[in-house]
Amino acid sequence: MVIIGVIIIAAGLAAFAWLWLTLAAYALPVIIGIYVGHGLLANGFGMPCAIATACLSACLTLAAGRLAAIARTPAWIAPVTLVAFMLPAGIAAYDLMQGVLRGLHLSDPAWSLLCGLASGVVALSVPSRLRPAAT
Repeated sequence: MVIIGVIIIAAGLAAFAWLWLTLAAYALPVIIGIYVGHGLLANGFGMPCAIATACLSACLTLAAGRLAAIARTPAWIAPVTLVAFMLPAGIAAYDLMQGVLRGLHLSDPAWSLLCGLASGVVALSVPSRLRPAAT
């Protein structure tokens, strides 16, 4: 039973890590969608309008990021776009890891260093998620 428990825990952690790396590229569109939706709600627009506009702005942000990553634009646009998508992904990954460590009651500086390294790996995985797969 102990071996089965270890295997299940390892599979759960692997699935969590895969999901974390897969969804990190969408941190910037989600943040922009949340800001747009909150701004509309704060200014008196209704909930359906705020949700629809937030989803549209998030989709447009993701489309613009993908287009800038693959299009033939000036040489400085692609790196700036990738950094714009990588920073929120790294910050979100760092906050997620800090929350997991606090939940596990691990406040050792070594774990914080590991948390920073893991968030860097997540941020570096963003360019591969922005570029569509070759067909």
